[in-house]
Amino acid sequence: MKRLAIYGGTFAPVHNGHVAFALGYLRLENPDKLIIIPTYIPPHKRIDEGDSPESRLEMVRLAFEGLDSRIEISDYEINRAAPSYTVLTLEHFSAPDTELTFLCGSDMFLTLEEWYRAPDIFRLCRIAFARRTEGGPEYSEKISERRRHFEQTYGARIVELPLPVIDISSTELRAAVRANKSIDGLVPDKVNKYIIENRLYKQ
Repeated sequence: MKRLAIYGGTFAPVHNGHVAFALGYLRLENPDKLIIIPTYIPPHKRIDEGDSPESRLEMVRLAFEGLDSRIEISDYEINRAAPSYTVLTLEHFSAPDTELTFLCGSDMFLTLEEWYRAPDIFRLCRIAFARRTEGGPEYSEKISERRRHFEQTYGARIVELPLPVIDISSTELRAAVRANKSIDGLVPDKVNKYIIENRLYKQ
């Protein structure tokens, strides 16, 4: 059985939290391959002006190149040039004798039931998530409640990854760039250089 993981996201811009999550997952679960897929247009959020699908794809390539031979960067969703529905991507990468795992943060995990064709998402893949914020007891209980509901209602296969919380926000990074503040240490050096040279997020 081939084990394939899918990590999709806007990556606007990709930052050190994304990189740490991907590498942490590889260390914990050791899949055959981890495919990282920048979205074209995410259905659940608006992308601020200041980049393009192509520039986000290039930043992801710069962030992950040379880190691990199991990582593959895919332009599948960007080439579709349509709203990026996770279920369609999972169907595209599904294959006989292949176990799919979908990676997401806890913020996305909590909303999965609202996603397009959510029951099919749970059917097609395992869900592996990590916390985006420490939160508190109420946040932990909310995660536990959602997990129980998904498992009991959809037969979902879910694992919470015991990874350190890295509290970096792409939204805050874009705001920092617009305000001419440094984002050194928050994004990979090559990504920072690309943002500066291409004057991204300055609008």
